[in-house]
Amino acid sequence: MAVTSREGKLRAEFTFTSCKRPRWNSAASFCCCGDIRKLETAMKLGTSISAFSAVALVLAAAASGQSPEKTRHAKPPARNAATGEPRYALLNINNVTAWLRNDGYSNHSPKGYNGGYFPRGKENVVYQDGFIWGGKAYVDSSHTIPTPFGQIVRAGGATYGTGLLPGRIIGFGKEAIAADPLAPESRIYRIRRDYFTMSEEELRRDAAEVNEIAIDEVTLEQRQAVREQYARDWQEWPVAFGAPYIDRNRNGSYEPPPAFSAMFTADDLIAGGYDEPGISNPEFDQPADQVIWTVCNDLDRATASRFGASEPLGLEAQITLWAHKTQADWGSYYYRRLRLINKGGVAINESGEKGAVWFDQMYLSQWADGDLGNAGDDLTGCDTLLSLGYFYNGEGDDSKFHQAGLATPAVGYCYLQGARVPADGATAYFEMKKVTGWKNLPMTSFVPWGPGDPYGEPVNSNYENGALIWHRVLRGFVPLPGPQDHYFVFPPGMTPGPFPFSGDPIRRSGHIDGLGMNYSYRSGDRRAVMNTGPFTLAPGDTQEAVVAVIAGMGSDRLSSIKVVKFITTNLRSCYPAPYKFPPTEVEQTHDERPQYYMLSPNYPNPFNAGTRIAYSIPYEAPVKVAIYDLSGREVAVLEDAQKPAGFYEVAWEGRDHAGREVPSGVYFYKLRVNFRELSRKLLLLR
Repeated sequence: MAVTSREGKLRAEFTFTSCKRPRWNSAASFCCCGDIRKLETAMKLGTSISAFSAVALVLAAAASGQSPEKTRHAKPPARNAATGEPRYALLNINNVTAWLRNDGYSNHSPKGYNGGYFPRGKENVVYQDGFIWGGKAYVDSSHTIPTPFGQIVRAGGATYGTGLLPGRIIGFGKEAIAADPLAPESRIYRIRRDYFTMSEEELRRDAAEVNEIAIDEVTLEQRQAVREQYARDWQEWPVAFGAPYIDRNRNGSYEPPPAFSAMFTADDLIAGGYDEPGISNPEFDQPADQVIWTVCNDLDRATASRFGASEPLGLEAQITLWAHKTQADWGSYYYRRLRLINKGGVAINESGEKGAVWFDQMYLSQWADGDLGNAGDDLTGCDTLLSLGYFYNGEGDDSKFHQAGLATPAVGYCYLQGARVPADGATAYFEMKKVTGWKNLPMTSFVPWGPGDPYGEPVNSNYENGALIWHRVLRGFVPLPGPQDHYFVFPPGMTPGPFPFSGDPIRRSGHIDGLGMNYSYRSGDRRAVMNTGPFTLAPGDTQEAVVAVIAGMGSDRLSSIKVVKFITTNLRSCYPAPYKFPPTEVEQTHDERPQYYMLSPNYPNPFNAGTRIAYSIPYEAPVKVAIYDLSGREVAVLEDAQKPAGFYEVAWEGRDHAGREVPSGVYFYKLRVNFRELSRKLLLLR
């Protein structure tokens, strides 16, 4: 096929074959996602994207081979063949699971299956994800002398591949060197607070998931190996290398707790005031029940070049995943934290002299390839108020979830803590603590791509279409080569900006995905980046971001978006403390008088048929429990009477004073006792 510009000049000539993944062959033919609609769409974009840019992008995508077929591919073994140390770890303490490898390769299993599953053990919601970063690099603090080798822009991280090697950076500046990636301490670490008292049933399930086998295939040796690895990682938790710990006595140093035994379990850690491996906000002391930690670096030049053909940045990346047991059938979440430390050890001139460099216009990003069951029918969206990017199904029920007897969920990535930048009078979170004089940036841009659009993906084979394009994407522009930046195409009458698909797919309002237009492509295999920045990173500086990964299941694909946003809203209001899902049963104790006024979370929440609300009062008093809409209008009264001290429960079926069904949405329920008032939110999904 020959492609010409509007001027009629021959720009490129090639042939297409039909295949999911682009490949070159000796006859200069390649396939590109099965058709040529990328080019056709690009031609329709008029002056915003030239024909030449569209052709160049498709050629670049073909050369990269970065968008893999969604089938299982052989991956490196779960343990290092030479040392036997674990390379992968699985987060599986609640209802959503996630993989991480010790070189930053994220959410893809050792056997090459999908990475994230929800509900646990059911179907996939994430094919792969990862952290990426990039900025402009200088050898002076004034940002006037660019780094050598013609690469002022540098980028790193992990998507379908990684530009990192396991292990920390030892030393600083010109003395900085990479640790041995095969050393035992360069492995990945996984701890679980209750490993010593885990039931055999849970241990068997853990072993089945870690080994990617059926639960009835698990051997005694595999169960023992799981418990032994938990014990070893708990005992050898690498605090000295940067792994987080809970400093209960607040003396600034880690003092390992006593060994677990029949007389000392995880329940005794808090009561006894002992330090412990893991992560928790010191104000709340609600430690994560499971934590994964690894450290990697980009000092190896050959490895770093695998990400966008970039030179190394001299950064150490510490990645932490953690989760709590709190869960519900309809939703679950976990946390991902990236800490970047600028340690140096990179060339600062073309003669190879080593040192650390200064970064400007630096960004962090959460990249994700979300697959809700089948990969070919997904859509994306973002919510700027929640700093949330999400994936949802584009065409009714997904067949894989339907076959499992489940509604199709949605999955989202939310910045709970964006990059930290100076700000007078502001307060930010850093290392799970409040710091003054700083603020956390929100999600500053969202860039999606997938089949049907003309954008493709940055490549790893050359710098111009690799690292340079990644930095463009991190700043909120589409991944097109050329001298100009382009925002994603917006609908007529809307001004293009850094947040495409920020409309409401439930109400079909604003800019939404999946309409089959040149600004809203047909459903398909979606990828997206959620960015935060810019910031500077001087030698010795540390930057970090915390992202929550949320899976939610409503009654259908669109109500699942509501669930994800509901959980996200609660996470943001609670952070850095965890959001506790309502219990499966409301616990009531009637053998003694309540000590406090209490209004419990309703259960279930969200709901569509009915929900229960529990409350308690320590003294006899007039009590009123009522429902209110967001405007403050009273919708229904559930209780209005004099009540003796005790525990009570009322129910609401989603109807107003007149018995009419109220619409879906967020409502408040309030408990009024004399002059006291307690309130909570609930979510009704029709």
